[in-house]
Amino acid sequence: MGGEWNTHTLHSQNEIYRSFKLLEISPDSDWSSVKDAYRDLVRVWHPDRFLSQPRLYKKALSKTVELNRAFEILQDLFTYNSAPQTEQYTDSS
Repeated sequence: MGGEWNTHTLHSQNEIYRSFKLLEISPDSDWSSVKDAYRDLVRVWHPDRFLSQPRLYKKALSKTVELNRAFEILQDLFTYNSAPQTEQYTDSS
């Protein structure tokens, strides 16, 4: 997407850039790369991997919440930018 997005009011540019950073990918990444990065990191940080280690379990829970939020933000962004943009109707009479 070239790092230039048609942003909408749901998320700020800072949230968008932070989401790319959290998923450890470039802002130039495409949707397929976003999904792959998300899936890889969720596998690494899945809390079930740390059931016998309370400290790491708590950290993994926190990390997966952050990853899920980052994915939601980027999903919104890619959905918004792939939808046809309609021009606002103005009555010229």
